[in-house]
Amino acid sequence: MIYEFRTYDLKPRTLGQYDATLKKSLSAGRLEHSRLFGYWYSEFGLLNQALHIWPYQSLDERIKVRSDMIARKIWPPADNPVPITQANKLFMPFSFSPLS
Repeated sequence: MIYEFRTYDLKPRTLGQYDATLKKSLSAGRLEHSRLFGYWYSEFGLLNQALHIWPYQSLDERIKVRSDMIARKIWPPADNPVPITQANKLFMPFSFSPLS
């Protein structure tokens, strides 16, 4: 298993639009391609930030799923606010982890 952490820094006053667009996209087919492990956004501290975590069986599966969603215009959502910055990190759990 690998876990992709996607962090978005958004422009001020666009977090609500981002949240609504993400939820709409999830119910419109995004979850048919891969499951969502977690989704959070900030209300305190570092503001205007959203984080989601996507688990995949392998790097090959991640590439296949992402390529298919981009080609079919499922992801990223067309009406999503453009982030100021975006960071993707891939993590692999240790063999003793319950997430492996």
